[in-house]
This record gives sequence, structure tokens and C-alpha cells, in this order.
Amino acid sequence: MNKDKKIIIVGSGIGGLTAALRLVKKGYKVEIIEKYFQAGGRANQIKKDGFIFDMGPSFFSMSYVFKDFAKDCGINLPFSYEELDPLFNINFDNKKVFNLYKDIKKLSEQFENIEPNFEKKFINYLKKSEDIFNETFNTVIQKNYQNNLKILSLILKKNLLII
Repeated sequence: MNKDKKIIIVGSGIGGLTAALRLVKKGYKVEIIEKYFQAGGRANQIKKDGFIFDMGPSFFSMSYVFKDFAKDCGINLPFSYEELDPLFNINFDNKKVFNLYKDIKKLSEQFENIEPNFEKKFINYLKKSEDIFNETFNTVIQKNYQNNLKILSLILKKNLLII
């Protein structure tokens, strides 16, 4: 690729901004086009009538991707990550609260009366999810494809079509 060519990135969400920074760090000229009045994508907020609403997720996952990005761009992070336990909780009509623990045994204790054999089923689910994630992260998520046919071909070839 010729570094004298300008690269245009559509969208200034986290993905667009990180792609732009990585490309600039490699010496490319980058222009970002954004339809919203400010950058940030789903990391933005809507403020109305004294209330603040997040436009996307309110917690951060896959911190290792962010750490890789900071390393690639030579950025020293001005914060550290703090692991939460429980990760969050779910409240049903103020009657029942479920804490989502990272520890599968602690998590399973809450659901055993609702779903018999929950721990074994959940471990099987996590294993399947891990296999899908590991198969797709490097081959699909972190790559660009020129057209839909190429990505569909890869998905079918790798048997990643999940219905």
C-alpha cells in the first residue's frame, strides 16, 4: 500500500478511531468522516432533561484488545483495570436479584433450583462459546474483507455459520 494515499474511515466510534490512530502511527494520511456531531460512536451519551443515557455498553470487556491498541500506538494508559466480582447483577421486579459472578460455582449456586445441573450445562456452553470465539476472533473479527462473498466463503469454509 502506498503511504502517500489518503485513507478514509467512515465512523468515529471506537473502531474507527483506533483504526485511524494505528494507521497514522504507521505513517498513513487518514481522514475520518462522521455523521454525528461528535466522535465516539456507542461510547457517547445522550443528555436530556437532567438525565444521562449511555448510547452503548456501560462496562468494558476485552481489555486485552485495548492494551494491544495502546501498545501499538505508544500510548501509556493513565489508568489500570479493576476486575469486578460480581460483574453485575440483575434485579427482577425488586423480588429476586441474581449476581453474575465470574466464579462458576458461585454463579451456579443461584441457578441450581431454577435450572437443574446448571453448572455442567453452563460449562458446556462456555466451552462452545470459547471455541467459536477463538475460531472467529483472528480470522473474521480482526480482518478486513473486500466484499461480502469473501467473508461468507470464509464463514462457510470454517463452519462458523451459527443459527
